[in-house]
Amino acid sequence: MYSMGVILLELFQPFGTEMERTEVLTHLRNGQIPHTFYKKWPVQAKYVKLLTSHRSTDRPTAAQLRESELFHTTEHVSYANNLNLYRVKKYEKKIPLVSLPLLWGFFCF
Repeated sequence: MYSMGVILLELFQPFGTEMERTEVLTHLRNGQIPHTFYKKWPVQAKYVKLLTSHRSTDRPTAAQLRESELFHTTEHVSYANNLNLYRVKKYEKKIPLVSLPLLWGFFCF
């Protein structure tokens, strides 16, 4: 379940660069969660901390997660979904511009 905590953090934590992501995830292995994440997402931070605990007995079970406040309040989840949808739309426009020269080269040879 350790990876569930990483996934939860990545759903709510925007990263500017791959290096920033690497640093945050490295600190997460040592039990350190960014202060800004705690401040903005206190419930999610609580569960990231629990899910990434080195002791497996400290990690919540799937049933405990299902019953937790993570799944009883939708405002934070909706925000994260909208944020991720915005990111997809932002890069969706750039994909055809990048792939067009590749396709052109494929069909010309």
